[in-house]
Amino acid sequence: MKLLGALLIIAAGAALGISKYLVLKKRADTLSDLLSALEQMRGEISLRLTPLPELTKLLSERGNAAVRGFFARLSDELERLDEAGFSELWEAALPALTPLGGEDFAALRPLGAVLGRFDAREQETALSRAIAELGERAAQARAALPASAKLYIGLGFGVAAMLAVALV
Repeated sequence: MKLLGALLIIAAGAALGISKYLVLKKRADTLSDLLSALEQMRGEISLRLTPLPELTKLLSERGNAAVRGFFARLSDELERLDEAGFSELWEAALPALTPLGGEDFAALRPLGAVLGRFDAREQETALSRAIAELGERAAQARAALPASAKLYIGLGFGVAAMLAVALV
């Protein structure tokens, strides 16, 4: 019975480590999908002059769940455009990008002040700036994944094994 309890503790520790790694992987995947969406947005604005309501609707159908959710929420929020400024609506939609954090949002916030307000060239410049910054973050997140996997899974397993030995 003690052996079974020890094995369950070790399995739980390893599962905690795996879950932490999966959160980091989801952030990296979301950053990559968001980059693709922003690149598409830049192309649509600069080449086709696609209106934002149409563009957000289009982008709400692509990418992972968080990116689709962000653009779907933004598309819904655009119905209140006469009540609030676009930057407020953009800010209200950002929490839909759940795996991303404050520094990621800091790279996205300036877009809310530019999109739909200035000419296509200035919007393209703002999008390029955000793409460059988020691209660096995505590359860093992707590069850190193998080490994070070893760290968190090993740490979860190791701490749980020590706890199991102490309790048994």
